[in-house]
Amino acid sequence: MPGKAMMSYYEKIQRQCLDAWSLLLRYEVDPAHPVQVSRLATQLFDSLIPVHHLGLLERNLLECAALLHDLGMLISEKRHHKHIMRMILNADMPSFEEREKQIVANAARYHRRSFPKQKHREFGEMEETDQQTVRVLASILRVADALDKSGEGIIEIEDCFLEERDFVIRGQNRGPYERELKALEKKKDLFVFTFGVDVKLILQPAAEADIPQNHLLRITA
Repeated sequence: MPGKAMMSYYEKIQRQCLDAWSLLLRYEVDPAHPVQVSRLATQLFDSLIPVHHLGLLERNLLECAALLHDLGMLISEKRHHKHIMRMILNADMPSFEEREKQIVANAARYHRRSFPKQKHREFGEMEETDQQTVRVLASILRVADALDKSGEGIIEIEDCFLEERDFVIRGQNRGPYERELKALEKKKDLFVFTFGVDVKLILQPAAEADIPQNHLLRITA
């Protein structure tokens, strides 16, 4: 029985990913940026497990939110974060329980602009534990989205770790990343609020990946 339950658990996660992909591809959206953001977001999530204590299901909800976070651009660029929440809530996604769909929709909604607030009806009606999950997932999604601001997959993460009062993201850059750095400075706010640490980005050019560690280019966001 435990084996069957575990299989059902993983099958559910797989179906949820398929539902998210189905919604993304229904609108013929170029998946390059959403896929890159989902990759970065899950890497950040895994590095923060000792802090947020969330599990595989929440990781998958983050991945789905990352895949869908910009879909509202099809309606309006300025308010696309609000439109995607409504699109997800109204979408036919049978593998999601209602509370799971609420978490994905709110995480996608808060990938930019306002922090989650009690006065926002959809967020305010959630259970307190689910609200905290949304804060964690949305804060991670904001950072991941900033790291692919150009949509060109310039930054690849090698590892992440907590160091005193900083969350260090170490990796490689495949070209100029001024847009990503500027976006990170702007969008790290919810992450800093949620986790109580700043974000430090340490990159080295991908073509010079084998240079000594003490020659790394260090940039604090």
